[in-house]
Amino acid sequence: MTKFKIGRKEDTPEVSTASLPDIVFMLLFFFMTVTVMKDDSLKVLNELPNATVAKRLEKKDRIITIYIGKPQKKWEPIVGEELKIQVHDKFVNVSEVGSFVLSEINKMPEHVRPLCHPFTKSG
Repeated sequence: MTKFKIGRKEDTPEVSTASLPDIVFMLLFFFMTVTVMKDDSLKVLNELPNATVAKRLEKKDRIITIYIGKPQKKWEPIVGEELKIQVHDKFVNVSEVGSFVLSEINKMPEHVRPLCHPFTKSG
């Protein structure tokens, strides 16, 4: 005889939700450790040129960002309308840029310093 049951459906077991809080906290900690917060707020007007070819930088540990431009409207009464140099969150004079670059290079890992130092010859 056959063992087929006609008209009777078996219930599928429900999905266990006991591990969901663990998964949520694991994702939360992952994104908290991987996310990089922007350190600087832009105080100068920055117009990027149009690019025809773009290449993604592979090693961002060798980048020092310096912004140059006219101050934004809210900073004009304080610093004036002429071009300014911004490093991190402050305006600096041209004479201070060199010491800023050298201090940033000294903060980099030792294996990267010779590649970034402006006074060493590469190759």
